[in-house]
Amino acid sequence: MSLAVDLASDPPLITKFVDGIKQDDWVQQALDQNRRALKEFAFLFTDGDQDEQNKWYVNSVQIREGKLSDQALIRLGGPSAAGIPLD
Repeated sequence: MSLAVDLASDPPLITKFVDGIKQDDWVQQALDQNRRALKEFAFLFTDGDQDEQNKWYVNSVQIREGKLSDQALIRLGGPSAAGIPLD
């Protein structure tokens, strides 16, 4: 799963990909932007409420500065035992 986020665009946009296939361009509502921003501390797979936290196994997580293009997200493709490509 890949999320490419550009909250500075007009309108703010999150592009979602699963296994290298584009799912959606998700236009963000102004009141929700702060909750979706990556801050100094972040819950990646939960919203932090008491009963919504579960153990997960994750092979790799990659956070890049700047929004990747659709073509770059397609090149990432689906899951791999080797983890996420670095280029």
